[in-house]
Amino acid sequence: MKHSKVIMFLIIFGLFVNVSALSNPSLVITSPKENGVFYVDVNPPHLTIQGIIDAPVGIKNITITDGQKSFNINYNTKTHYEFSYQFPYTIGNDQIMIIVYDVNGNSVSETRNFSVYEGIPPPTTSPGFVGVGCLLALMIVLALYKMR
Repeated sequence: MKHSKVIMFLIIFGLFVNVSALSNPSLVITSPKENGVFYVDVNPPHLTIQGIIDAPVGIKNITITDGQKSFNINYNTKTHYEFSYQFPYTIGNDQIMIIVYDVNGNSVSETRNFSVYEGIPPPTTSPGFVGVGCLLALMIVLALYKMR
């Protein structure tokens, strides 16, 4: 009876340990956000791509591509990786895809669509300040009207 408990423990422990080997890698792109808008004025022109990869059996390869240019990074079994890469961009609407392969050949991919414009962003007006400005202007007009 004692041996059967030990054997049962080893079988369950072995199954638990091997479950991680069956897991696919995971990928989260943290930047750029989907449909993000970027104003860039850097030389050489590039956009920073960031994300997090988890691969229980280890990362073998990461590919970043926009359909025309590709950037490959090879790894030796890191299981967690927070990446930040500078990738060339084109002005206008862009798309990147990141593909991650683990050492067992499993893969995961994510795509991001975004827009890139050259130069500094245009000025924006806060709705709160516009409302206060209009109210102040109205108060001045009414005060001037009463003085007549």
